[in-house]
Amino acid sequence: MSYTPLNDLPLDLPPAYEPSPQLQFDLEDPISQEPLTFRQHASNAAKSFNKRIIQPINNALDPIYQLYCYSNAKFEYYISKVGNPLIIKRFMYIFFFAIILYIATLTGLSSEGMVGLHSDFTDPLKLSNFIEMSLDPKRLEENLQYFSSMPHLSGTSGDLALGEYIEKFISKSKLELNPDVIFEAFTNYPKKPTAQLFKNDELLLDLQLFENVDDQYNLNNFKYAFNPGSPNLKATGPLVYVNYGSDLDYNFIKQYENPIVIIKYSPYLPAFRQIQMAEKHGAAGVLFISDPQLQSIYSIDSIQREPVAFTNKYPGNILNPGIISGSILDRHFDVDKKLRNSDVMPSIPSIPISWKDFKLIMKHLQGIGERVQDWDFKLYDEEIEIWLGSPDFKMSINPDLIERPFKESWNIIGKLEGSEQDTFAIVIGSSRDSVCFGGMESSSSAILMELMNIFSEMSLSLPWRPLRSIYFASFTGSKYNIAGSTNFVIKNNQFTQRDVYAYIDLDDLIQGDELEFSVDPLFKQLVRNSINEMKNSNLTALPEIKMNNIENDDLINHKYIFNPISNSLPFQQRYNVPGISVKLINNDNDKFKDNNYNKWNVPKYPKNSCLDTFNNFKENLIDPDMSKHSFITKLIANIIVKLSDTPILPYDIFQMIKEFKINLEEIKSSSNGLSNIDFSKVENLINKITFIAEQNEAFTITWNDICDNGKGTEPNLLSVNRWDWNSKLLLLMKVLIQFNGTYNDPWNRNFLYGLYDGEYYDHFELPGLSLARNSLDFDGLQNQLNEMESLLEGCISLFQY
Repeated sequence: MSYTPLNDLPLDLPPAYEPSPQLQFDLEDPISQEPLTFRQHASNAAKSFNKRIIQPINNALDPIYQLYCYSNAKFEYYISKVGNPLIIKRFMYIFFFAIILYIATLTGLSSEGMVGLHSDFTDPLKLSNFIEMSLDPKRLEENLQYFSSMPHLSGTSGDLALGEYIEKFISKSKLELNPDVIFEAFTNYPKKPTAQLFKNDELLLDLQLFENVDDQYNLNNFKYAFNPGSPNLKATGPLVYVNYGSDLDYNFIKQYENPIVIIKYSPYLPAFRQIQMAEKHGAAGVLFISDPQLQSIYSIDSIQREPVAFTNKYPGNILNPGIISGSILDRHFDVDKKLRNSDVMPSIPSIPISWKDFKLIMKHLQGIGERVQDWDFKLYDEEIEIWLGSPDFKMSINPDLIERPFKESWNIIGKLEGSEQDTFAIVIGSSRDSVCFGGMESSSSAILMELMNIFSEMSLSLPWRPLRSIYFASFTGSKYNIAGSTNFVIKNNQFTQRDVYAYIDLDDLIQGDELEFSVDPLFKQLVRNSINEMKNSNLTALPEIKMNNIENDDLINHKYIFNPISNSLPFQQRYNVPGISVKLINNDNDKFKDNNYNKWNVPKYPKNSCLDTFNNFKENLIDPDMSKHSFITKLIANIIVKLSDTPILPYDIFQMIKEFKINLEEIKSSSNGLSNIDFSKVENLINKITFIAEQNEAFTITWNDICDNGKGTEPNLLSVNRWDWNSKLLLLMKVLIQFNGTYNDPWNRNFLYGLYDGEYYDHFELPGLSLARNSLDFDGLQNQLNEMESLLEGCISLFQY
């Protein structure tokens, strides 16, 4: 084999390739394309989306779908072997969702929220802490100052301005505003009253009847003397002083015919009862003076303007009181004639006067007629001698009132709806109107505003609502026969009769430093627990408050009292709504504090006078740091929480039955000797009704055991049982109503409690039995017992299974 050396290779070019069979094309410049249309762009985008998104997803899901079809076929195959596939699938569906609900219930919403871990209910301590943190004493003081910055008698521009202020707050808050706020009621206002003393037609004295108060107002109509609800009648007669105007006092002046009497406002009776006694004893008119025992509260020039319409007969609009007070009046009638025939307007006029004018009158009567030394009293270290005078001294009075028969007034109602049994409701009510500035009297409105603020913030800031609804009510017309609250209960008759189970009264809350109370037996234990919790709390700094009556269990033995001039009265009398009233009073000037009289209605501040101003409130250091306002606000807020958010209605039925037995025994013992009066059936029924209290106690204990005192979860079936039990408890007080009224009192349907019609007591138990006994109407007494027997039997049947 031989190789050719490289150097020997030929130096010519390599062999040429054969020509390509492909044709050669000439390259030309691209032709410019026209811009794509919107439709073409959309089509390209759709194709791109389909290629990039839809097709990859389909490619990924196709195997999963094939697996699902295979699994479903297998599942259907095996299900069909067990039984009917439709029925078995339903069972499995229910079982699956039951597991989910159980896990959700067991876990709870949040360990840090208002519903704690493993709990269906509110942690009361968290709510109490929130109340403590959200309460603002400065805001309380600012609201008090604003509410007392102007005169605001019912129906006036001041009352309207304050009502709009509350309404705007509710509209901006978490609360719901009740739109039905306007009602019409009779009102009257002073123009220029006169009271002149004559001796044999010679004018001796023209009383001032005007309260001198330094203020920024040029209009002075509100400073004139008048009694709201007094008739606009003139009267003339012999002038005579009759102390407190009791039946015994009138024995001293029997020789006078149709006199004008001077009466001290009583520590035992409201002014309207004194008017009724004056009418009974033939008086032609009344001049009122403040009780000299309160001279450290009122001044020599102050005038105390107490309402005088007869709320003990029928509360409500003076022109159409009672059950028709919620209806609209036909305006085509003689107003004067209707007023003369009214059951609630006095038939004689009255005017309040100052101590200064009273001293001038007594000087003119000095040494005239009989001296009643027992009636003498000291007034600012000056001894005032009481002389009865003679018929030669006559007084002529003219109230000179402006009457407004159809005056528009405004109730303002806010609602915090419950989360569970939302038709059940408690009402927190305060009086907004005042005859003058209403400094301390406006504490009720300021505290109502603070309570609304606290609960609105609580529902907004926390995942919480009460189990049952809370209504916050600012009532007006309180000086005119309690027209506002009566209109509310009558207009909302079904709601009040069926759903309201508690009323908290905010009137006259701050007067001193001694805690006082009037509580229905059903809630006495609840109130005492609330007070003790505040005393033992490390959070609450208590002001200087006397609570000895709480420590010695006096609350439990305390009499339950109806306040005859409070907005709570229509709720309690007409619908048997249990009431709660706690307040701080001042007993320093109470000469009768050692007696067994609870002077619930005696003002311990210059109420109903123009001395009751914010400046006087500050200057007298009544509550300089607002600690008393803060204490009472927190106390009431905690009571509200217990009433509205305790899973089982917090009724103390044992205490109710205990007091029922005591009151019946008192009636029975005072009726000894009355022939054919049978108490045995009612006594037996009261003993039987004890089983309701035992059932309630047993159910509460069982529920607490199962639900760990509200800290654990509640089974669904137990929830239904609890709601049913609450409904029965709510009806407990509703079935104990005499729908035809108690003895000779068609308005009052509460057979357990009422207003006393006598002189010395302001509490009155079993009013139907008591009035029939006092009237020596033995048939009426037995009829009342028979009605009571029927009501108790209905109550027992309600709780029998």
